[in-house]
Amino acid sequence: MLDLAGCWTLSDESGAHVIDFDLPGDGISALVKAGVIPEPYWGRNEYDCRWVSERDWVARRVFTHDGSGAELVVDGLDTVAEVRLNGVIVLSAANVHRRWRVDVSSALRVGENAVEILFRSPVLRGACPGSTNAVSNPLSAGERSDCLQQHAAQTAMRFRLGLEHCAGHLRGLRVFSA
Repeated sequence: MLDLAGCWTLSDESGAHVIDFDLPGDGISALVKAGVIPEPYWGRNEYDCRWVSERDWVARRVFTHDGSGAELVVDGLDTVAEVRLNGVIVLSAANVHRRWRVDVSSALRVGENAVEILFRSPVLRGACPGSTNAVSNPLSAGERSDCLQQHAAQTAMRFRLGLEHCAGHLRGLRVFSA
């Protein structure tokens, strides 16, 4: 078994913020630790942190493997996320309350491998027409976007776990040889 816990890199979609990200852990705590955002649960700081939920975030790590058949086991992957191994999507997830076990044998290489987790923005995901999470609303697109952003930010700020999923949360990620 190869445990992928430890230091990862977390970056926003634009690459403007690239920080260390300890797993298991969450993106909000990593952003606070790196000094990117203030402690969001203090006073009215949550208003200065809303932008976090309006971006997609990517956690990345490189590891070495012998290339033999293996399964990737993911535990506690919060929110809507995609896991890529060497650029190949091996998992699309939308449920934190389960453990995922995926055969990744065809995506593994001998030597260096890169695993990435793309955490989708709950604000952008909810505003996308045709999304399974899209809101049916008679408001104009601009008004709907404003309402969704406000609602997502308020909901996320109310509960620590809710805010954590804006920038990703993961309890465990391991590779088991077949």
